[in-house]
Amino acid sequence: MMKLLFVNLYPSDSERGYLLSSYVLKGYLEAYSMQPEDLDVEVSNYSTDSDASLMASDIIRSRADVVGFSCYVWNVEKIGALLKHLKPRTDSCYVLGGPEISLDWIGRRSRQFPSDYYVIGPGERILLQLVDYLRGFGSERPAGAAFWSGGALQYTEPLLENQIAELDEIPSIYLNEVIENDLYEGQEAYLETQRGCRYRCKYCVYHKNLDKVYSFSLNRVFRELHHLIEKKQVLSLRIFDSIFTNDLERAKAIIRYLIQMKEDRVQLPYLLYWELMYNGVDEEFFQLTAQLKYRQNILNTYKPHFADVAQHYSSLLEDYTVINCIGLQSLNKESLRAVHRVGVIPRKLDQFMSQARQYNVVLKVDLILGLPFETYESYLEGLNTILPYFEATDHILNIHRLQILPGSEMEEVCRRYEVEYSMSAPHYVHQTREFSRERLILASALTAVLFRVLNSTLRPYLYRAVKASGLSYTQLIEELYAQILHAEELGAIAIVGGEVNDMYWNEQVFQDLPSEWLISRFENYVK
Repeated sequence: MMKLLFVNLYPSDSERGYLLSSYVLKGYLEAYSMQPEDLDVEVSNYSTDSDASLMASDIIRSRADVVGFSCYVWNVEKIGALLKHLKPRTDSCYVLGGPEISLDWIGRRSRQFPSDYYVIGPGERILLQLVDYLRGFGSERPAGAAFWSGGALQYTEPLLENQIAELDEIPSIYLNEVIENDLYEGQEAYLETQRGCRYRCKYCVYHKNLDKVYSFSLNRVFRELHHLIEKKQVLSLRIFDSIFTNDLERAKAIIRYLIQMKEDRVQLPYLLYWELMYNGVDEEFFQLTAQLKYRQNILNTYKPHFADVAQHYSSLLEDYTVINCIGLQSLNKESLRAVHRVGVIPRKLDQFMSQARQYNVVLKVDLILGLPFETYESYLEGLNTILPYFEATDHILNIHRLQILPGSEMEEVCRRYEVEYSMSAPHYVHQTREFSRERLILASALTAVLFRVLNSTLRPYLYRAVKASGLSYTQLIEELYAQILHAEELGAIAIVGGEVNDMYWNEQVFQDLPSEWLISRFENYVK
């Protein structure tokens, strides 16, 4: 009997206490391994805030023959710390896989991440072959699994025909009860309907090893939706695809299935979340998405509710059902080109935003602060271009400070374009060639103020003040920030004391800047 333990390290701020990947691998191994009755596969879940020494003690006590980790931008440094506790103390075989593992990464970072094997690319078949090899079934190590031998890294590229083309080959972790019900029933669940992405954005944590987009059958997707929504009554469901609308007609078919569930009086999740490109949908997509709402003409940001709490994923999105996330990242064409991203086309963006308004469909618009070639001025210019689209809507603005994982493709981009960042997690960018540290600190503080006002029911006050003052959106936010600096009664220490990040923007700033104080400042502009 061989015991295999997958160790899930999920983000500490996640609403769900597990990762999808380990359960998918567990289901695949149990379905296809040689003599499965002699293979015991377990999954242990930990937050990235968990103590490394305590996790190591649990793993050692498990007496697992093989221990596997899925490595992502948010957990890879913690895995490195965990391996330091484990490697000298056990005889287990360690396997690292996931989006962060590449040949270049192994060559540069394997000393900090000592492992017996490194699985590169989609892991189901490779790990299956590796586990069966370790159990004595087969005489050759599988292609796709790298390892060190005689001081040299050994690796054979897997054949293209070894790629899983029919994704239904992978057992459903929900329908087959691979994953424990108490991890998702009545809570948040993730669903993968396809794999792969047409783009190769260098900052993205999504796997880049697939040659094209592969899809699960619609029948499989429909069965899983029925299981999660009607039987398990999940409150939140994230479609875990790189771009949900890669195949627009297929995406519409899924939406039509959800509409039929709603018409059959099945209560849909409070939030359905998927990602799309602004230039990859049509008017019918908006028409269909709008049918999933539970009210017409929703405008939650204009409710008289001034609670000093984060509202961007709660009351602001009530009854929309669907959050459509679009990753613009920047409106600076040079910045996007540097990270292998297609530039934004103003005409198409305007059409997209107009249709979203017409059908009262809510968006989450993503931007990144700290990209190469972005300047303080171009960052503010981008905000001034985007913000008019938010008036009289419940759209959410979502901005992240750029994070750089050492060993990733973005590290080479940083060397080329003189981007400085923290070598310790969470690897935030501190300055770039075009964006000084001081200016980046100021931009992050202004972003926090903007979030506090825009992503709350204070939004109408912002737009009235802009119209009355004749200032641009960012000029008004700059003036408001100047007042915050001199307002001793606020005690907003974090926002004036140095670098702030998206965790602060989304949480603490709602307590640091009370609604009543902000309203009084806005009213001064409209008197």
